[in-house]
Amino acid sequence: MNAAEIFYKLDEADCIEEIGGPWSEPNSSNKVLGQSIYDFVIGHFTKRFLREFLMLARQTNLPRSRPYRCDTHNLKRLIEMRAVPMNDGHLIVEHRLLEVEPLPFNINFQMASKKSEARYLRCSHCNRLRKKSTTLWIEPESGCDSGSEILLAVIHTICADCRAGLVVPPLKPLKI
Repeated sequence: MNAAEIFYKLDEADCIEEIGGPWSEPNSSNKVLGQSIYDFVIGHFTKRFLREFLMLARQTNLPRSRPYRCDTHNLKRLIEMRAVPMNDGHLIVEHRLLEVEPLPFNINFQMASKKSEARYLRCSHCNRLRKKSTTLWIEPESGCDSGSEILLAVIHTICADCRAGLVVPPLKPLKI
């Protein structure tokens, strides 16, 4: 597998200590060091999902990886996130690009300013969409009317399929 395109080191409280890799922006570390990783994640359920993923790596003391979809407006991208625990409770989190292909048309997602304004829920992990009036999750490029460009107001969440793929062991008892 290729080297990580971006990585960051998290302390035991999930604050960013280091950032690097070819995808990292020059001088980006000045903007993010010392901040919680969750400050850069949109949506309560998405933050919770990430927290549980990182906790799973720490509790089992084993590297954990998950593919996720993170599109640009014109590219469908499959990326792997890998959390590697260190002896001191810190984690190295790596992201690697696995696949990329063009979307048939541009799709721009915008976070709805109010829940009532959003027509869709968007899974922050697999990128599928669900109209608020249905229970069916669909790929964005197959469920939208095609055109040269589409703008969708969404609420970020994690779909049941993605939640089911993450099993968190019970917390270890405290030693007194």
